Amino acid sequence: MTARFFGQSTRLKAATSERYVAGLTGVEELGELGSTANIGTTNSSQKNIFLFIGCPTKTRSAAFVDPQLALAPEQKIKTHKPLPFLLMTDLPDCLYCRKDQRLQDLMIEIGPLQVSTLYLFKEQTYHGRCVVAYRAHVNELFELPPSELTLFTQDVARAAKAMKVAFNPAKINYGAYSDKLPHLHMHLVPKYVDGPSWGAPFAMMPEPKQLLSTADYADLIARLRPHLA
Repeated sequence: MTARFFGQSTRLKAATSERYVAGLTGVEELGELGSTANIGTTNSSQKNIFLFIGCPTKTRSAAFVDPQLALAPEQKIKTHKPLPFLLMTDLPDCLYCRKDQRLQDLMIEIGPLQVSTLYLFKEQTYHGRCVVAYRAHVNELFELPPSELTLFTQDVARAAKAMKVAFNPAKINYGAYSDKLPHLHMHLVPKYVDGPSWGAPFAMMPEPKQLLSTADYADLIARLRPHLA
């Protein structure tokens, strides 16, 4: 199954019927993917899904859809509220949703988890610090359906375990604040005996900043990735 995704052809993976398409909340059941104009237009014989909303692709901007969460045609999408039109311009002004320069200035994407994305935090006072960000734009844990809450918790635990093996911290601290950035994400902050903030809360943005070279960031990611499997 292939989709047009921001002008590119992307091979899509099947996902479970309860997974969300990133950034979208929708009706309780839409039926088969592509069977409604709210999802897009399809060529049923070729099973090509065009991720555009409501009118011909030549006159409409692409919808923001995470191709890894798109569903196979025989599966159904289950969500909670009427599905909105979500063009790129309709996304919340949120760096995790838009994945724009603001995000790139702060962190480096390591890769997808079950319902989240794992990032390496560029400020590395706490050696190996990462962020796990939920894919849809919600702010509170209690906003997640039970199945999504379970998967998000598993994502956090999976990332923390990988960090423990890769970097051997004495303890990993967890922080989910979102006071000024209302998108559910968890800071995973390795702490080391007699290291920065040992025995105290970690600093969100320590000064002076400990920024690394491109090669050093790549090395941290290379050490972490094998333990995420």
